[in-house]
Amino acid sequence: MKLLTKNELIQAEVYTSIEEALNSSEPVYKLSLAGEGLESLPEGITELTQLQQLSIGDNALKTFPMEVLKLEYLQELNMPYSGIRHIPKEINQLKHLKQFSLRGNGLSELPDELFSMTSLTFLHLADNQLESLSPLIGQLKQLDVLDLAQNKLKELPEEIGQLENLTRLYVKGLSNPRQKTIKQLDALPESLTQLKKLRVLDASATNITRLPKNLEAWELERIDISETSLTEDEVKRLKNAQPNAKIIAYDIE
Repeated sequence: MKLLTKNELIQAEVYTSIEEALNSSEPVYKLSLAGEGLESLPEGITELTQLQQLSIGDNALKTFPMEVLKLEYLQELNMPYSGIRHIPKEINQLKHLKQFSLRGNGLSELPDELFSMTSLTFLHLADNQLESLSPLIGQLKQLDVLDLAQNKLKELPEEIGQLENLTRLYVKGLSNPRQKTIKQLDALPESLTQLKKLRVLDASATNITRLPKNLEAWELERIDISETSLTEDEVKRLKNAQPNAKIIAYDIE
């Protein structure tokens, strides 16, 4: 069994029905069943043994479909807004998984086994109900993108500074002009400045009052600190430390 490269996977044909996929004479690498109103996955999906990308978001699954774990060559699993409240500890059976999208599923906790999936490069956990993040997050050394926006986090573990390949981090709270702004995070960990490859940081709509000390260690391209409690002096310190970054701080002159 051949794992496709990123470009090969991008170029592979996307099948949009299980019948079409099962009847194909060609290998099926990508299947999208998003927005179908599914309460369970269709029978026969485990026969697609070469499947490497599966999109099942915007459905009504409610529970994690365990048959997915039999698709051992999956590299991308996209299941946003599917009503899932629990991720099974067996998730680490997907040893080749690189991209995992769980946005908007009402998750309040994550299994420790998720953080043993060291092939992950993209982890999308925005718009859930997470109140804490395990220090085990530091094990995901290959992570390129981590999206924790719009949760209920009060702090991030210092171990997040161990994500040596992270380029984009999103921790913003919920800001909606028609609703009350719901802020998360009271502070950013000092270890964030250890992220030498970090280029984008969105910490908007948070309760932070100060930034980490060693801001010069970053080479940011963009940082959003609007709707925070940062003082004008803190914003100036950031501008001095990161003169080439686009800094968004709409609420501070």
